[in-house]
Amino acid sequence: MSLLQIEELHVQIGTQPILRGVELQVPAGQRLALIGPNGAGKSTLFHAITGLAMAQRGRISLDGQSLLGLSTHQIVRRGVGRSFQISQLFASLTVADHLRLACLSALGYHGGRGSGLLHRLTRLGDVRERVQSQLQALELDDVADTPAGQLPYARQRMLELGLALAVDPRLLLLDEPTAGMSRSETTDFVRRIDALARGRTLVLVEHDMPVVFDLADQVAVLHEGRVLICASAQEVQTHEEVRRLYLSRREATC
Repeated sequence: MSLLQIEELHVQIGTQPILRGVELQVPAGQRLALIGPNGAGKSTLFHAITGLAMAQRGRISLDGQSLLGLSTHQIVRRGVGRSFQISQLFASLTVADHLRLACLSALGYHGGRGSGLLHRLTRLGDVRERVQSQLQALELDDVADTPAGQLPYARQRMLELGLALAVDPRLLLLDEPTAGMSRSETTDFVRRIDALARGRTLVLVEHDMPVVFDLADQVAVLHEGRVLICASAQEVQTHEEVRRLYLSRREATC
């Protein structure tokens, strides 16, 4: 059985159909890249999986259990971690505090009243050890006490990757993780994703084809709200309809 299974998924925003019967199966441990032109519905698909967009029809299940109708928090607790296209960081909160809050949530600690709550909880050994381990794995231990807003862009994205991983997800969704990075930054970031996502099921939206080929076992092409093909990178590259769509799009911009 696939870890992630999507069947006949339809999502519309207002009166505009975005997803028009998406079918997708992602086995446990697979790395799938989701590609397609802007407006194809890639981010909307992620929103639907994580409870941020309501499906009008269809099914989304994780390990055989439906995710439809669950809150985002409940979906995270089921084992789904996600990063976003646009930064979700708090500029004045330190790197360590971002990870601390994410780890607290993952370990089942929930906030209450009192300004000293966060400080008291940092003394919990399991949280402290988990944060330290995350900082080292992300290579962010040298900036643990730096406000996130003061980090270089690539390191902000690394922190966001850490937040997605803090819940120890079975399914990791990364939405354009390397967008806006230089080639050297991208190379380093791909190396970190490869190491940190090892053993997890990974679905990433990505426009950078070298990143797709470095990370993905399979590639799904989303076009006009439907999956056109899901196959190996080589098969996708030689698929006649994919070549026609991308060639005509490039010619239109010349």
